[in-house]
Amino acid sequence: MKLKSRDLLFDENTTSSDLQIEILSRMAYGAALAGVLIGGVVGTIVVLWFIGTLLPEESRFATDPTPDSFVSEPAE
Repeated sequence: MKLKSRDLLFDENTTSSDLQIEILSRMAYGAALAGVLIGGVVGTIVVLWFIGTLLPEESRFATDPTPDSFVSEPAE
């Protein structure tokens, strides 16, 4: 029994195994989406790390050219 988004999840013809299959498929879909999201974040971090390894040695260990750039003035 394949449910469409507008169908009721159960009616008089729905069996327990149909509901179990539906719930399991929705859980698997959510787990797949979470895996894609986490994979994207990890992939972005790995790409940035790889780009950082391509920088020259002097660039990686140089002092910050704008050391006070993170300090903000208090709101008035």
